[in-house]
Amino acid sequence: MADVFGNVYIKCIEFMAGRAAERMLLDGEPALPVDDLRQARELAMLICRSEEAIESFIEHCDLAARDLLMPYGES
Repeated sequence: MADVFGNVYIKCIEFMAGRAAERMLLDGEPALPVDDLRQARELAMLICRSEEAIESFIEHCDLAARDLLMPYGES
């Protein structure tokens, strides 16, 4: 089960990384990454039991992506 969680976690961070990079490098709020969010939600459903948990997990992955990219760009 730990392998499943780890793989879902890493892949969801990858999905959120594009928007995190756009926020760091571009002015204004980037367009909503509809397909990336859809795929992240589908993966999150494998490990989350409620809608609230899915949203919280995706928000965490968004922050984790930003934190991982922060050393490589300006906010």
